[in-house]
Amino acid sequence: MQLRHTRVVMTDVLWVVGFVALLAGLYYAAFRVDPHWVSKDGRRFICHGQVVDHYGNTVDNWREYRFEVLDHKRIFAKRRSRWTRRSEGVWRVVAKSDTPPKRRAVYLLASAESDNTDQMAIRLPASSRAVETLEGLRVQ
Repeated sequence: MQLRHTRVVMTDVLWVVGFVALLAGLYYAAFRVDPHWVSKDGRRFICHGQVVDHYGNTVDNWREYRFEVLDHKRIFAKRRSRWTRRSEGVWRVVAKSDTPPKRRAVYLLASAESDNTDQMAIRLPASSRAVETLEGLRVQ
């Protein structure tokens, strides 16, 4: 009877450990994957953005933003969030990073509003259709 009880306990422990390992793996994957979507024409896309002040210090963590290309080389950005107030703004592309992370493209956007000196860094896959659009919008 003792041997049977030990086998049942070991099986239960293994199931619990396996379940916790699965949850940990899913949690890791959820925060490791960058959200990304691009429309067929490349003028609307979703990616991570991070607001940077005029000294180059980050103001916030990487957050998910929805972007839409407007006229006159401007981009409308809207932060996607259920829990906090939504932040919106109009930006223009001023630079591209020379040393982005592997398989990523990082662009620097400057505020198109005259009273705002903030900037935003956006990160998206290097193979995205939005990269070609952003290259066409860069201010020379």
